[in-house]
Amino acid sequence: MATDESLEFTIQEIDSSSEHIETIRRLGDANSATLGFLPRGAFYRLANQGRILACISPEVVSIIYNIGTSNLTEK
Repeated sequence: MATDESLEFTIQEIDSSSEHIETIRRLGDANSATLGFLPRGAFYRLANQGRILACISPEVVSIIYNIGTSNLTEK
């Protein structure tokens, strides 16, 4: 049974200096079959562009939501 406390979370925009960036990168790698492969540098570029949001909760460190990844090769 879910309690109100277990449903508490925050949505955070992740930048490359976030304490969660490596966790998000690892989650992305672990779920690349679903999310598609992103090279390590792509996570940092997307983070610097403000294009990664994470759901942060006490029970789950983070869940990745990649926003607008269509121009990863753009310089």
